[in-house]
Amino acid sequence: MNIEPRTPTIKNPPEQFTGDVWFDPIITPHDGDQRMSGGLVRFAPGSRTAWHSHARGQYLRVTEGTALDRNVTRNHHLRHERTATFARSVRGRRGIRRGLA
Repeated sequence: MNIEPRTPTIKNPPEQFTGDVWFDPIITPHDGDQRMSGGLVRFAPGSRTAWHSHARGQYLRVTEGTALDRNVTRNHHLRHERTATFARSVRGRRGIRRGLA
């Protein structure tokens, strides 16, 4: 087992986000055959992601506040996520996430 130093918090790039969004990496791949990554993403109220998708889907856990998750489906499904919500986005589906509070 390797003990690794904490990776510093980074402010996410404006090309991918509107408003202030910060990322704390928790799990990062170290070898070419590893795919899993994970981190804590914090959104300032009103900030949001750009429209995007995840080829293999994505798991989300709202740990504080309220978030808006909008996925492109037949009816443009709109869902409010609250603290302690655990959700999985479908692989390849485009969506947007926004911090509300």
